[in-house]
Amino acid sequence: GVLYGSCKNLTITNAKLTDVPASSGILAGYVGTQTTEGVKMPGLVSNVTVKGTISAKGDKVGGLTGTAYNATIEKCNVDVVITTASTDCAGLIGKSVGDLVVTDCNVKANITSNAASKNRIGGLIGWNSTVTTTITNCHVLEGTVLTDASGRSSASNGNYGGFIGFGDTAGTVLTISKSSATAVIE
Repeated sequence: GVLYGSCKNLTITNAKLTDVPASSGILAGYVGTQTTEGVKMPGLVSNVTVKGTISAKGDKVGGLTGTAYNATIEKCNVDVVITTASTDCAGLIGKSVGDLVVTDCNVKANITSNAASKNRIGGLIGWNSTVTTTITNCHVLEGTVLTDASGRSSASNGNYGGFIGFGDTAGTVLTISKSSATAVIE
């Protein structure tokens, strides 16, 4: 579903999501949204821990949320195993849209992508398409593994990054500080 408003001080363990559609995550499909009239409905997630497995058919899949849309995510911890047949997948956020602030978050993810094109797989964010993104003191932890299992003979359209899989460049402002990524990309 869509989470706007806030979610604080929550722990979810042993979650198991199977054959999930687009925009899915253990906490929410969307954190924050925007109305068809353009009114921002921001989401705040604070001090949330999620641990579990996700098997996804649709795109925009993240351990915490599939899509962050005008969102603030702080003091969160994620430990997930994700298998996806589609694009835009990451340990924390599958795809970001609007404005995004992420602070004091730690992610450990084991992600296997079978997508044949445009993978956009990242340790923290799969596809960063926000207008303004600010990431501070966030860490993709040792033990994170991002695997291309598509069977392609080349890496065309295979965007993998220990921190961010793919980031838009036109008009996007991305600020990252006091952060790190320790990930294996196979």
